[in-house]
Amino acid sequence: AATGLRSVHAIRPAPALGGSGVESARKALTGNTFDTHVGLDRNRVVKASSRPPVDFSSDVGRKQFGFSHEEIDDSAAYYEGQFKLFQRSGQGVLHCPELGSKYQGEFESDRAHGEGQQVWPDGSQYAGEWRRGQKHGAGRYVSADGLEYVGQWERGRRHGEGHQTYANGDTYNGGWHFGVCAGPGTYNFSEGARYEGFWVCGRYEGPGVLYSPDGARERRWYSGGTLNKREVLPD
Repeated sequence: AATGLRSVHAIRPAPALGGSGVESARKALTGNTFDTHVGLDRNRVVKASSRPPVDFSSDVGRKQFGFSHEEIDDSAAYYEGQFKLFQRSGQGVLHCPELGSKYQGEFESDRAHGEGQQVWPDGSQYAGEWRRGQKHGAGRYVSADGLEYVGQWERGRRHGEGHQTYANGDTYNGGWHFGVCAGPGTYNFSEGARYEGFWVCGRYEGPGVLYSPDGARERRWYSGGTLNKREVLPD
């Protein structure tokens, strides 16, 4: 039974889930900082600095109230939707066709706020709740390389309970703390093994149990992601 467990573990070393290195790699792959501000994001997909004059005679330009069309950055991007006190507020679409960036949903004070969907130039996308331009609440994110997260967000980061599916087929279901795995959770390896335990700062911590595909079980003790002790459990 112990041999079977070692072979499963050899397939993939225990990952430091959600750590800063993983986040950096995913950021490089997706071009998404996980806390992008629509209209004011770090990638500067759309800038709101160039504003055409307000036109009260037609539905073009910023308005005090109601629907209008606003062109941004010499027509490279545009906003169509509701305005309140000359700011984007209510339902609207902020679109940059040249780059392939688009947000459609609710706005407040020129920022995504409420329910909305964002698509980034690399193809990654998010659909769910926003607060002051950041992912906040319940939502679903899919990266350009196939990583998917469904769960809670706070201030642009995964926070609370969530389920993440990695591009290789592995999954993690459990707690998150501002972007990294934290608290009790379950990690399912695509080969069929399963680890149930506790995470701190994105790493295995304390006792947990590894279940192999053939039904064998092994109790493990970790400290900061490092395996300190293992014990084969009886059938």
